[in-house]
Amino acid sequence: MVSLKPLELHVDPKRGIVAVLEDIPFKVKRMFTIYNVPMREMRGGHAHRKCHQLFLCVCGCIVVKMGDGKQYVLDCPDTALYVPPLHIVNLMFMTEDTTLLVLASEKFDKNDYIYGDAND
Repeated sequence: MVSLKPLELHVDPKRGIVAVLEDIPFKVKRMFTIYNVPMREMRGGHAHRKCHQLFLCVCGCIVVKMGDGKQYVLDCPDTALYVPPLHIVNLMFMTEDTTLLVLASEKFDKNDYIYGDAND
């Protein structure tokens, strides 16, 4: 099930904030960032057959539109969005400085991509 995962925050007024997520619901095999995307440009538009993903907007703002019509706004690095396989994801980059960090359960495999209909 697609779900928001709040990170545990450790706040030090003099030294900043450390945001921690320890219970990642899959073994991470790949990490990548997406950035320098023009404002209001859409990325994604596909689902994965096997790959689980965790999205974390480390800077800026992203609107995540799921294939079933649900939307999530990621605009602070204190919350991640978990997306299991078979869920279509569209990512709209809302600011020019947006940087998205993605943790994935699988290495890149073009055969894992599903374009068009999936569960949502």
